[in-house]
Amino acid sequence: AARSAAVPQAATKEARGASDRMAMVDRHAALVLAAGDPLVDVSVTVDDDETISKLDERSGNPSFERGGCESVSGGQIGAILSAVREDLGLEPKVCAGGSASNLAKAIAMLRKQEGFEPNAAFFGCRGNDEDGAYFARELDECGVRTIGPIAENARTGTCLCLVSGQTGERTMRTCNGASALVCAEDWPPASSHQQGLVGVDHVHAEGYYFRNPDLMRKILVTPTPKNATKSVDLASFELVRSKRDEIWALLAPRDGDPDAKTLVDILFCNKDEAEAFVGERDLEVLSRLASVVVVSLGAE
Repeated sequence: AARSAAVPQAATKEARGASDRMAMVDRHAALVLAAGDPLVDVSVTVDDDETISKLDERSGNPSFERGGCESVSGGQIGAILSAVREDLGLEPKVCAGGSASNLAKAIAMLRKQEGFEPNAAFFGCRGNDEDGAYFARELDECGVRTIGPIAENARTGTCLCLVSGQTGERTMRTCNGASALVCAEDWPPASSHQQGLVGVDHVHAEGYYFRNPDLMRKILVTPTPKNATKSVDLASFELVRSKRDEIWALLAPRDGDPDAKTLVDILFCNKDEAEAFVGERDLEVLSRLASVVVVSLGAE
């Protein structure tokens, strides 16, 4: 179970009311726009962690860490899937995925359960292929509108999710495909429920967009007609390790300016991502980056 960490005290005070504020967002049917990688998730639950390591060997890179997310080629995903089907006799489950689209779907479904309009949208670059059409159709069935560029000569991204039957831990291997082609010039989107960002009350950008700092910056600094609040997550500990300096430079207010406003209202991360991000510093430094910081602690 995840809970808000009592880490940065300044953030914790704000975080206590976060669920209440989200409930208010639901009641007022605010439009939430989530931006990220549109992926087709292919998931399979295996018996133990050793099996996951053996599957990684089939990809040609046995050094991958368990529990995180690594970028791989389509061929590597194909090799692992062949081992899953041929060696383990398992058939993976398929669904529309990606962390931002999962957020949009969750918001839409929760609102429908409460009798409200879904009012959620997703932005990302997908391919002009069967997987891209499937992705948009799945989100539409959840009440989420899919917007953003469609790449004519690229395949929609895929994420292979290996779930440990022992611990429930997820190990992800992702081929971004068309989603890697999205760029700063694609933002703001040409349309959401209304033209541009009109009507958008909250924008969430998934942390994998930190791989493209220009795009992430544009999402965070572009003004919206309704002065939308904005949130980001830290994606994975691997991405944090590789992009720590860029993330810090983007999120931290200018040093020496106590009145500098942060670009982010809410920062989400888990314990591993938080520790990878702050390094030797105290977790308290996270409170400098957003008005609200939420750290999930897993079983703790």
